[in-house]
Amino acid sequence: MIRYALTRLALLLLGLFVASALIFTTLRVLPGDVAQLIAGVNSSAAQVAAIRERLGLDQSLPVQYGTWILGVLRGDLGTSQLTGTPVIDEIVEKAQVTIPLGLLSLTIALLIAVPFGVVAAVRRHRVDGSIVSFGAQALAAVPVVWAGMMLVVVFAVWLGWLPAQGFPRAGWDDPAAALRALILPALTIGVVEGAVLLRFVRSATLQALGQDFVRTGAAKGLTKTQSLIRHGLPS
Repeated sequence: MIRYALTRLALLLLGLFVASALIFTTLRVLPGDVAQLIAGVNSSAAQVAAIRERLGLDQSLPVQYGTWILGVLRGDLGTSQLTGTPVIDEIVEKAQVTIPLGLLSLTIALLIAVPFGVVAAVRRHRVDGSIVSFGAQALAAVPVVWAGMMLVVVFAVWLGWLPAQGFPRAGWDDPAAALRALILPALTIGVVEGAVLLRFVRSATLQALGQDFVRTGAAKGLTKTQSLIRHGLPS
């Protein structure tokens, strides 16, 4: 078990190294000059050269990548070439929105997937179970971008209940405004992903219905749903 875990960890680190090297190289060989972009169109060649030297762009590609890797190992992700601020600060700033959005979307997806997935499996031969299964397949096929546009049209444009613009400048200093700004994107992601997850829950529930604990529960007078709630969901 330990050897397997170490092997997986080594493969993960190798994958991260290869991916970072490819991304770093691609960004460097793409057309365009970051130093020229920062300096502006009216800058002199000397100004552009000074910026290239300050950013280390005058060094060879292996040296640039090695310098960046050493910084990462020390916990220094470097400085944004466009904004001039530390990359870690920009990540922290964006994470204040990304993490709550991800958690809220996951919560919505689970609230949809788990109960309706169980219903779709337990009542698969009934009308309501068939409706849930069909609805999940239809929602899973909806592009997230299109679903987001429709939600904006309905809840922001027509009803005016929720804001259509981005995250408020005040951030989490105004919790109510921040949460209202997250509702539409969280619903967009949560509903579509919840429909996808629902199909997995339905499949897992169908497998669980054939397990011994369901038959044992039936012998004790429990329904299939009660057996699943008591024994299937915890496992």
